[in-house]
Parts: sequence; structure tokens; C-alpha cells
Amino acid sequence: MSKRENVWVSVCNAVAAGMMLSASYSLVTEGVALDSDSLTIMALPISHTIRVGLGILLGMLFVVGTKSYVERNEDLTLGDNLTGLEAAKVIMPHMV
Repeated sequence: MSKRENVWVSVCNAVAAGMMLSASYSLVTEGVALDSDSLTIMALPISHTIRVGLGILLGMLFVVGTKSYVERNEDLTLGDNLTGLEAAKVIMPHMV
């Protein structure tokens, strides 16, 4: 890849990352701002802030777990034509 192509790939990655951060921020603020619905588990109130935090944690665990799985399985196959690195790129394009 030429230096000029690297610059454009970097710019596109930065724009995509900014869009993902903006969308994530919007989802978090909307989730935290919801009116209380008095959810309790074992007599403990579970606020929307706790639920949003748990969702963030589970999402991060999913990404880390999937990345680890893809890295451990070099012979990964998706469908009839995607194997190895190509299959890994489909599952975790930003990690490969």
C-alpha cells in the first residue's frame, strides 16, 4: 500500500471511529436518562445506569472473547469460500 493510500485509510478509520464513539455516547446518554421503572432483583433496585454499565461491560467482553476465539482458530471457516484470515476479517474486521 502506498503512503498516499495509508493516509486515506487512516482518515477513514478516524472518521469511522468518531462516528462509533458518537453513536455510543448517544446510546449511553439515552439509556441513563430513561425514567425509572422500579426494577428490582432480590429486593435491590437496578437503575438504568447500572444496566447501561452492565451492557457496556458485556459488549466489551463479547469483543475480547470473539477476538480471542478468532486468534486461536486459524482454520476458521465461514460458508464455502471464506477461510483463515478472510473469515476472521468478516467476524472482527477492525481487529485483524
